[in-house]
Amino acid sequence: MAKSNTLLILFFGLCAVNAFSQSQNTALRDAKTLCNRIGEIEQFPNYDERGIDAAYDAIAEEFAKTNEVITIDGARILFENRWGLVRASNTQAILVLRFEADSEENLAKIRQTVESKVNELI
Repeated sequence: MAKSNTLLILFFGLCAVNAFSQSQNTALRDAKTLCNRIGEIEQFPNYDERGIDAAYDAIAEEFAKTNEVITIDGARILFENRWGLVRASNTQAILVLRFEADSEENLAKIRQTVESKVNELI
């Protein structure tokens, strides 16, 4: 019984390896065909994200005049009672704003300060 199971597994294993090799050859053949046809692919308009980068740089520079700004993965603007963060989204052509403070009142102040400056600059 164990011998026949081993042969069966070996048979299916060899078939899988053979099928994998055939699929690799097909993929390579199709890739060569696609390379020859790349100019036929329809081009669609897309959003130029340089505007987001320019806005982000301007925001970081503006806040650096009055606050300490850490520019690792965005512009983290440090305030006395925590921070506001302005960064480009990883998935969309937008700026993401995040805030943290030691109280609801300070959170509202930091948010208002950062949002008003962002709205002024973009």
